[in-house]
Amino acid sequence: MNFLTCFLFLLVISLLSFIISYLLLSSYYRSKLAELLKKFSKISSSVEMDKILPQIVDVVSEVLRPIRCSLMLIYDNGELRIKAGKNICVTVVRGLRLKPGEGVAGRALETGLPVMVRDVSTSEYYYKLFSPEVKPLRKEALIAVPLKFQDKNYGVLNLHFKIIKKFPRSRFEGLILSIIAEQTSAAIHRCYTFYAVVSDSMTKLYNHDYIIKRLQEEIVLANKFNTKLSLVMFDIDHFKQINDKYGHQVGDLVITTISEVIRDNVRITDIAGRYGGEEFCLILPHTSLRQAVIVAERLRQEVCSRKFFTSNGEITVTCSFGVKEFSGETFDELISKTDELLYRAKSLGRNRVCY
Repeated sequence: MNFLTCFLFLLVISLLSFIISYLLLSSYYRSKLAELLKKFSKISSSVEMDKILPQIVDVVSEVLRPIRCSLMLIYDNGELRIKAGKNICVTVVRGLRLKPGEGVAGRALETGLPVMVRDVSTSEYYYKLFSPEVKPLRKEALIAVPLKFQDKNYGVLNLHFKIIKKFPRSRFEGLILSIIAEQTSAAIHRCYTFYAVVSDSMTKLYNHDYIIKRLQEEIVLANKFNTKLSLVMFDIDHFKQINDKYGHQVGDLVITTISEVIRDNVRITDIAGRYGGEEFCLILPHTSLRQAVIVAERLRQEVCSRKFFTSNGEITVTCSFGVKEFSGETFDELISKTDELLYRAKSLGRNRVCY
């Protein structure tokens, strides 16, 4: 049997298997499956992570009806962190970090298989971010599904259900869950492929050209729908002196560390980029000036808390921030006014947020 015959034979078997499985589905699950594929077909048109992950979470919530869900991605250090979720508290989103094998999600990542826990409040595997005195665990069932595309691990999808609800109740729900995992993994793969093109190689943040493009788009959307939009621009204080005194390797370490701080402290819907050199930019859709100032202040404090070890001893670094809420300006005016606020922060002594 030659290769072409084998290929055609396998193709026919696959098609027959799919047709038979589809015909066996009840009308309810056929409609669910059709609904799911329709929703994912709309999502597939996007390749931008900040747009696509919240949409995936919404689709999962609508189709499977969990009481809460989260989508965790693998970071460069191998840790799992929540990048999008529904009914998940902010403290958990920022604080939960799991290594492979740690917690239920970590076990799913390590084994490559879904992991089910009937009651997380009594599970020895469930990772407890808070002590019971601070926040007692809810009685919930949990299923963690690994997200994998072409032998590449991308993360884990976590679904919480009430204990009284058995999930999956049938092989049909199991099929729907597997399709969600496949579609989500493929969507994330597309995002990472696109991100490799539009990201800065050193910081792993968006590059200058992409930041400009997205800010122009967000201004159009804010005008069209009358929504809030804020811009944050900041740079590293006395960066030239750091390079001159401690060398460019330390300067590069400072830039990459601050980039990590940014990635750890922004929402999935925020657009963070390296504007140029030691200057960074945050585009914050649906964010008021007050909320943007809180984000900038949190970043400022996080940067101040980092220590850098050099051949001349330990040093700390500070940043100066300019924050502006969009109020009908043109693209150039918004950039210019935010930049003026950044330089005001520098003229007032640096290491501060001006707005």
